[in-house]
Amino acid sequence: QTPPHHTHLPSLHCFQVHDCFCFKLFQNMSASKLPEAMEENLDKIDSALDNLETALEPILATPWDTLNACLEPVQRAKLNLMIAYTIDSLFFLYLKTQGIATEEHQVNEELARVKSYMSKLKDATAAQENEKSKLKLNKDAAARFIKAGLSGNDEAGEKRKRENDEDKEAKDQKDKKGKDQSVKSAKKSKKS
Repeated sequence: QTPPHHTHLPSLHCFQVHDCFCFKLFQNMSASKLPEAMEENLDKIDSALDNLETALEPILATPWDTLNACLEPVQRAKLNLMIAYTIDSLFFLYLKTQGIATEEHQVNEELARVKSYMSKLKDATAAQENEKSKLKLNKDAAARFIKAGLSGNDEAGEKRKRENDEDKEAKDQKDKKGKDQSVKSAKKSKKS
């Protein structure tokens, strides 16, 4: 028995979310007309499942080993948590559609466990980003210190050059003055 008003149910290898939910949802319904509000809600569920199936298609089309091999450890952890949360959420929704009380069902514990791991991962990545940010700030500060030090060296070098130039000029003037006095002394001695 296929669900009403479904002409195309796309198939995903190994995980047919849409087919499973729609079939289970409609198999227990009688042939009588559903209330309009319920039909609208079922259409929303159907649309949400189509969107979910589309979103999961690239992940499910890639072999798990290949998918994990190309991810960094943090990305791999996020993917695993997302998959676990998606599966638990879909199972929770399935239980709801079957009229099974979910308040004390074990799926709630599993959802809480996955959420706690998501929170831990979020905190860990935030701390890691904070450390990266501090390192960048330290790197920027170090660059500023180095630049200031180098420009200070340039200024000190300029100052030494000016002092050397002044010393040389003073020496040249002294030498010139000494030569002038030598010339004057020589002229005086020639005159005498």
